[in-house]
Amino acid sequence: MFKAKFAAVVSAASVALFSPVVAYAEPATVNPGNQIEIHFSNHKVSLCTLTAVVKDKKGDLYGATAGHCVRKRDDGSPVKKISSRNVPISDDSFMNNYYGDNSFHHNPNGKTFNDLAIFKLSPGVTTSGVIEGGIPIDNSKSLSDVQKWDNVCKYGRSTQKTCGKVTKIDYQRGSVEASVFAIGGDSGSPIYSVDDNGKAHIIASLSGGYIGNDNINFGDEVSEDFAQWGVEVVGQDNIPQPSPAPAPSPSPLPGIPSTPPKPAVPGLSSGSSLLSSW
Repeated sequence: MFKAKFAAVVSAASVALFSPVVAYAEPATVNPGNQIEIHFSNHKVSLCTLTAVVKDKKGDLYGATAGHCVRKRDDGSPVKKISSRNVPISDDSFMNNYYGDNSFHHNPNGKTFNDLAIFKLSPGVTTSGVIEGGIPIDNSKSLSDVQKWDNVCKYGRSTQKTCGKVTKIDYQRGSVEASVFAIGGDSGSPIYSVDDNGKAHIIASLSGGYIGNDNINFGDEVSEDFAQWGVEVVGQDNIPQPSPAPAPSPSPLPGIPSTPPKPAVPGLSSGSSLLSSW
Protein backbone atom coordinates (compact mmCIF):
# COMPACT_ATOMS: atom_id res chain seq x y z
CA MET A 1 0.00 0.00 0.00
CA PHE A 2 1.35 3.40 -0.93
CA LYS A 3 1.96 6.03 1.71
CA ALA A 4 -0.69 8.67 2.21
CA LYS A 5 1.14 11.51 3.84
CA PHE A 6 2.56 14.77 2.58
CA ALA A 7 4.98 17.11 4.31
CA ALA A 8 3.70 20.60 5.14
CA VAL A 9 4.11 23.53 2.78
CA VAL A 10 6.64 26.02 4.10
CA SER A 11 7.17 29.65 3.18
CA ALA A 12 10.46 31.11 2.07
CA ALA A 13 10.78 32.70 5.49
CA SER A 14 10.19 29.37 7.20
CA VAL A 15 12.86 27.66 5.10
CA ALA A 16 15.46 30.00 6.50
CA LEU A 17 14.53 28.90 10.03
CA PHE A 18 15.27 25.27 9.32
CA SER A 19 17.92 25.60 6.61
CA PRO A 20 20.32 28.46 7.44
CA VAL A 21 21.13 30.62 4.45
CA VAL A 22 24.67 30.00 3.27
CA ALA A 23 26.48 32.33 0.88
CA TYR A 24 27.65 30.61 -2.30
CA ALA A 25 29.63 32.32 -5.04
CA GLU A 26 28.01 32.55 -8.45
CA PRO A 27 27.84 31.11 -10.99
CA ALA A 28 26.25 28.11 -9.34
CA THR A 29 27.63 24.61 -9.79
CA VAL A 30 24.99 21.92 -9.33
CA ASN A 31 25.27 18.15 -9.19
CA PRO A 32 22.86 15.23 -8.79
CA GLY A 33 21.95 14.84 -5.12
CA ASN A 34 21.97 18.59 -4.43
CA GLN A 35 19.06 20.19 -2.63
CA ILE A 36 16.86 22.33 -4.85
CA GLU A 37 14.36 24.89 -3.62
CA ILE A 38 11.24 25.28 -5.77
CA HIS A 39 9.72 28.75 -5.38
CA PHE A 40 6.07 29.16 -6.41
CA SER A 41 4.18 32.30 -7.37
CA ASN A 42 2.19 32.11 -4.12
CA HIS A 43 5.49 32.59 -2.22
CA LYS A 44 5.57 29.02 -0.98
CA VAL A 45 8.74 26.93 -1.27
CA SER A 46 9.19 23.17 -1.44
CA LEU A 47 12.42 21.23 -1.14
CA CYS A 48 13.45 18.39 -3.43
CA THR A 49 16.61 16.81 -4.85
CA LEU A 50 18.27 17.18 -8.24
CA THR A 51 18.21 13.87 -10.16
CA ALA A 52 20.69 14.75 -12.88
CA VAL A 53 22.12 17.46 -15.07
CA VAL A 54 21.49 16.70 -18.74
CA LYS A 55 22.39 18.43 -21.99
CA ASP A 56 20.79 18.64 -25.41
CA LYS A 57 22.54 18.48 -28.77
CA LYS A 58 23.33 22.20 -28.63
CA GLY A 59 25.06 21.76 -25.29
CA ASP A 60 22.36 23.59 -23.29
CA LEU A 61 22.04 22.28 -19.74
CA TYR A 62 18.88 21.15 -17.99
CA GLY A 63 18.18 20.03 -14.45
CA ALA A 64 16.08 16.92 -13.83
CA THR A 65 13.96 16.13 -10.79
CA ALA A 66 10.75 14.35 -9.83
CA GLY A 67 7.84 15.71 -11.85
CA HIS A 68 5.62 16.24 -8.81
CA CYS A 69 8.20 18.65 -7.38
CA VAL A 70 7.49 21.22 -10.11
CA ARG A 71 3.79 20.71 -10.64
CA LYS A 72 1.44 23.61 -9.99
CA ARG A 73 0.16 23.97 -6.44
CA ASP A 74 -3.42 23.11 -5.60
CA ASP A 75 -4.33 26.80 -5.95
CA GLY A 76 -2.88 26.83 -9.47
CA SER A 77 0.33 28.66 -8.56
CA PRO A 78 3.16 27.82 -10.98
CA VAL A 79 6.88 27.65 -10.33
CA LYS A 80 8.55 31.08 -10.47
CA LYS A 81 12.15 30.03 -9.94
CA ILE A 82 14.35 27.20 -8.74
CA SER A 83 17.44 27.64 -6.63
CA SER A 84 20.05 25.28 -5.23
CA ARG A 85 21.50 26.03 -1.81
CA ASN A 86 20.02 29.50 -2.09
CA VAL A 87 21.63 30.33 -5.46
CA PRO A 88 19.15 30.76 -8.38
CA ILE A 89 19.60 28.16 -11.12
CA SER A 90 16.39 28.64 -13.17
CA ASP A 91 13.74 31.34 -13.30
CA ASP A 92 10.25 31.38 -14.79
CA SER A 93 11.53 32.18 -18.28
CA PHE A 94 13.52 28.94 -18.22
CA MET A 95 10.84 26.97 -16.39
CA ASN A 96 8.62 27.67 -19.39
CA ASN A 97 11.01 25.50 -21.37
CA TYR A 98 10.75 22.11 -19.74
CA TYR A 99 9.69 18.60 -20.65
CA GLY A 100 7.86 15.95 -18.71
CA ASP A 101 4.63 15.33 -16.88
CA ASN A 102 4.78 17.81 -14.03
CA SER A 103 1.26 16.95 -12.88
CA PHE A 104 2.37 13.48 -11.70
CA HIS A 105 0.11 10.53 -12.15
CA HIS A 106 0.20 6.95 -11.04
CA ASN A 107 -2.28 4.78 -12.92
CA PRO A 108 -4.05 2.50 -10.42
CA ASN A 109 -4.16 -0.18 -13.11
CA GLY A 110 -0.36 -0.17 -13.05
CA LYS A 111 0.03 0.63 -16.75
CA THR A 112 1.69 4.02 -16.51
CA PHE A 113 3.99 5.82 -14.12
CA ASN A 114 5.32 9.27 -14.92
CA ASP A 115 7.16 11.38 -12.39
CA LEU A 116 10.09 13.00 -14.16
CA ALA A 117 10.64 16.49 -15.52
CA ILE A 118 13.56 18.57 -16.77
CA PHE A 119 13.90 22.35 -16.69
CA LYS A 120 16.41 24.55 -18.48
CA LEU A 121 19.23 25.88 -16.33
CA SER A 122 20.09 29.56 -16.39
CA PRO A 123 23.17 30.68 -18.36
CA GLY A 124 26.33 30.35 -16.32
CA VAL A 125 25.12 27.41 -14.22
CA THR A 126 27.64 24.57 -14.43
CA THR A 127 28.11 21.01 -13.20
CA SER A 128 31.07 18.93 -12.07
CA GLY A 129 29.81 15.63 -13.51
CA VAL A 130 29.68 13.90 -10.14
CA ILE A 131 27.05 12.65 -7.72
CA GLU A 132 27.02 14.76 -4.54
CA GLY A 133 29.78 13.27 -2.42
CA GLY A 134 32.21 13.03 -5.33
CA ILE A 135 31.28 9.84 -7.23
CA PRO A 136 32.05 10.46 -10.93
CA ILE A 137 29.13 9.97 -13.32
CA ASP A 138 29.36 7.93 -16.50
CA ASN A 139 25.84 8.07 -17.92
CA SER A 140 22.29 6.82 -17.41
CA LYS A 141 21.43 3.13 -17.27
CA SER A 142 18.47 1.46 -18.96
CA LEU A 143 16.13 -0.73 -16.92
CA SER A 144 16.96 -3.53 -19.35
CA ASP A 145 20.47 -3.53 -17.87
CA VAL A 146 19.21 -3.68 -14.27
CA GLN A 147 18.44 -6.93 -12.46
CA LYS A 148 16.63 -7.72 -9.25
CA TRP A 149 18.99 -7.72 -6.24
CA ASP A 150 21.51 -5.45 -7.98
CA ASN A 151 23.29 -3.09 -5.59
CA VAL A 152 22.10 0.52 -5.88
CA CYS A 153 22.35 3.75 -3.91
CA LYS A 154 20.49 7.03 -3.80
CA TYR A 155 21.62 10.49 -2.70
CA GLY A 156 18.99 12.88 -1.33
CA ARG A 157 18.90 16.27 0.36
CA SER A 158 17.32 14.85 3.53
CA THR A 159 19.01 11.50 4.12
CA GLN A 160 22.09 11.85 1.87
CA LYS A 161 23.56 8.54 0.65
CA THR A 162 21.72 5.32 1.43
CA CYS A 163 22.26 2.01 -0.34
CA GLY A 164 20.45 -1.29 -0.78
CA LYS A 165 19.19 -3.77 -3.35
CA VAL A 166 16.82 -3.58 -6.28
CA THR A 167 13.67 -5.33 -5.03
CA LYS A 168 11.37 -4.95 -8.03
CA ILE A 169 11.56 -3.84 -11.67
CA ASP A 170 8.46 -2.99 -13.70
CA TYR A 171 9.53 -2.71 -17.32
CA GLN A 172 6.03 -1.89 -18.57
CA ARG A 173 5.56 1.05 -16.21
CA GLY A 174 9.21 2.09 -16.32
CA SER A 175 9.74 2.00 -12.58
CA VAL A 176 12.21 0.46 -10.15
CA GLU A 177 11.89 -0.28 -6.44
CA ALA A 178 14.83 -0.54 -4.07
CA SER A 179 15.65 -0.95 -0.39
CA VAL A 180 17.05 2.56 -0.02
CA PHE A 181 15.98 4.66 2.97
CA ALA A 182 14.32 7.98 2.06
CA ILE A 183 12.00 10.57 3.60
CA GLY A 184 10.38 13.89 2.63
CA GLY A 185 12.70 16.12 0.62
CA ASP A 186 14.41 13.14 -1.04
CA SER A 187 12.07 13.28 -4.05
CA GLY A 188 14.19 13.45 -7.19
CA SER A 189 17.16 11.68 -5.61
CA PRO A 190 19.21 9.87 -8.24
CA ILE A 191 18.98 6.10 -7.83
CA TYR A 192 22.21 4.80 -9.29
CA SER A 193 24.59 1.88 -9.56
CA VAL A 194 28.39 2.03 -9.48
CA ASP A 195 30.47 0.02 -11.95
CA ASP A 196 33.82 -1.71 -11.41
CA ASN A 197 35.60 1.51 -12.41
CA GLY A 198 33.89 3.45 -9.64
CA LYS A 199 31.59 5.40 -11.97
CA ALA A 200 27.90 6.03 -11.34
CA HIS A 201 25.11 5.15 -13.77
CA ILE A 202 21.83 6.95 -12.99
CA ILE A 203 18.86 4.57 -13.22
CA ALA A 204 15.86 6.44 -11.82
CA SER A 205 14.51 9.52 -10.09
CA LEU A 206 13.17 8.69 -6.62
CA SER A 207 9.46 9.35 -6.25
CA GLY A 208 7.82 7.77 -3.20
CA GLY A 209 7.43 4.79 -0.90
CA TYR A 210 5.12 2.71 1.29
CA ILE A 211 3.16 3.11 4.50
CA GLY A 212 5.18 2.21 7.57
CA ASN A 213 8.37 1.41 5.66
CA ASP A 214 10.73 4.24 4.73
CA ASN A 215 13.33 1.64 3.74
CA ILE A 216 11.59 0.62 0.50
CA ASN A 217 11.08 3.32 -2.13
CA PHE A 218 10.43 3.52 -5.86
CA GLY A 219 11.44 5.75 -8.73
CA ASP A 220 10.77 6.59 -12.36
CA GLU A 221 13.40 5.36 -14.82
CA VAL A 222 15.26 8.12 -16.66
CA SER A 223 17.04 6.55 -19.65
CA GLU A 224 14.00 6.17 -21.92
CA ASP A 225 12.58 9.62 -21.16
CA PHE A 226 15.92 11.33 -21.66
CA ALA A 227 16.29 9.59 -25.02
CA GLN A 228 12.81 10.74 -26.08
CA TRP A 229 13.59 14.31 -25.06
CA GLY A 230 16.91 14.31 -26.92
CA VAL A 231 19.12 14.85 -23.87
CA GLU A 232 21.88 12.88 -22.19
CA VAL A 233 23.25 12.74 -18.67
CA VAL A 234 26.29 14.94 -18.13
CA GLY A 235 29.23 13.08 -16.61
CA GLN A 236 32.87 13.96 -16.17
CA ASP A 237 33.68 13.01 -19.76
CA ASN A 238 31.08 15.17 -21.54
CA ILE A 239 30.78 18.43 -19.60
CA PRO A 240 30.03 21.24 -22.08
CA GLN A 241 32.47 24.10 -22.22
CA PRO A 242 30.88 27.19 -20.67
CA SER A 243 30.06 30.05 -23.00
CA PRO A 244 32.39 33.03 -22.62
CA ALA A 245 31.05 35.79 -20.43
CA PRO A 246 29.88 38.87 -22.37
CA ALA A 247 32.29 41.76 -22.39
CA PRO A 248 31.33 44.54 -19.95
CA SER A 249 29.90 47.71 -21.43
CA PRO A 250 32.39 50.59 -21.49
CA SER A 251 31.87 53.24 -18.83
CA PRO A 252 30.56 56.55 -20.25
CA LEU A 253 33.03 59.40 -20.45
CA PRO A 254 32.58 62.20 -17.91
CA GLY A 255 29.97 64.69 -19.02
CA ILE A 256 28.55 62.38 -21.70
CA PRO A 257 25.23 60.79 -20.75
CA SER A 258 25.03 57.07 -21.19
CA THR A 259 22.53 55.58 -23.64
CA PRO A 260 19.40 54.49 -21.78
CA PRO A 261 18.62 50.79 -22.06
CA LYS A 262 16.00 49.73 -24.55
CA PRO A 263 12.63 48.82 -23.01
CA ALA A 264 11.90 45.15 -22.60
CA VAL A 265 9.88 43.57 -25.36
CA PRO A 266 6.40 42.77 -23.97
CA GLY A 267 5.82 39.79 -24.41
CA LEU A 268 -0.37 8.54 -6.85
CA SER A 269 -3.28 7.26 -6.79
CA SER A 270 -4.96 7.53 -3.38
CA GLY A 271 -2.40 6.82 -0.70
CA SER A 272 0.75 7.86 -2.57
CA SER A 273 3.56 9.52 -0.69
CA LEU A 274 5.69 11.80 -2.84
CA LEU A 275 8.93 12.48 -1.06
CA SER A 276 9.14 16.22 -1.59
CA SER A 277 9.07 18.58 1.39
CA TRP A 278 6.10 20.85 0.78
